[in-house]
Amino acid sequence: MKLRTLIAFALLAVSSWIAPSAFAWDHQGHMVSAQIAWGQMTPKTRKQVAMLSALMRTHDGTPYNAVTLACWMDDIRSDPALSRFKKWHFVDAPYQPTGEPFVEPAAEGGDALTALAAASKEIVEKNVPAAERAQDLAEIMHIVGDLHQPLHCENRGDLGGNKEAITGIVYLPGDLQSGLPYHLHILWDMLYRYTAVGGKPKGLFDNIPDAARPDGPDETGTILAEAHQLESTYPLSKMGNRDIDSTDPVVWCRESFRYACLNAYPSGYSAVPDATGQFPSITITGDYLRTGHDIAAARIVLAGHRMAMVLNALLDPKQ
Repeated sequence: MKLRTLIAFALLAVSSWIAPSAFAWDHQGHMVSAQIAWGQMTPKTRKQVAMLSALMRTHDGTPYNAVTLACWMDDIRSDPALSRFKKWHFVDAPYQPTGEPFVEPAAEGGDALTALAAASKEIVEKNVPAAERAQDLAEIMHIVGDLHQPLHCENRGDLGGNKEAITGIVYLPGDLQSGLPYHLHILWDMLYRYTAVGGKPKGLFDNIPDAARPDGPDETGTILAEAHQLESTYPLSKMGNRDIDSTDPVVWCRESFRYACLNAYPSGYSAVPDATGQFPSITITGDYLRTGHDIAAARIVLAGHRMAMVLNALLDPKQ
């Protein structure tokens, strides 16, 4: 039995929760994208996704479902035995002031692009055990989301914005209770639910605790409501993206890279650390929040759309 299969079987029984400072999109964002994807899956794809998701288990033995499975790769990141997965959330393309060219670095141990390719290849192999295909599905759902978060596809020596402290914003109560640090990367993880009105920061949806994760894609609640609101506010028809139906992960990553280079850092910002290694802090303005929110919210919607396209092609190829 392959090592990958052994890991998959082990994780049917147990997985570990992760410190909040290490999220990609936050859990909520990943679930919203999965919820949007569910609405665009074919019946056959839905059946496969529901079956495979239920094979995976959280740390307390609770089965995942078609929405919560998108969180699995973050749920297990704090487990030292699974450290190899940590590299599969990012593509550390070197920062370019103009947003181009996008150059994927050679990543020892792989990166999000290589991991997604491997999982997509394996999930359709008939001789692969269902437990292993379930893990493939979890990886695909999560990585599709990660590649749409701009700061997961760029690095200027700051670990994708993890080394820049931010000021000028106060988190919503749920985010404060979760102990989220005031870092640029963390802000972008949840910027789809923060904006500004009248120049002042405004939270749109507060963080939901793990205990409040939905029991399935048909459960009425925050995730379903947020998915509907984002799809209504940021419809695919108005995005003006000629690659909107692209299933090429490099295309998605190139888009995110450009947003990271051109929009994630304020104009004139110099990411040069001081003698102690501390990067300059960034003051978040109302204009920054509005622009960033529009980008992040649209990326969440687009990730859901493309996730459905990828899974339909893999699990229902004769559609």
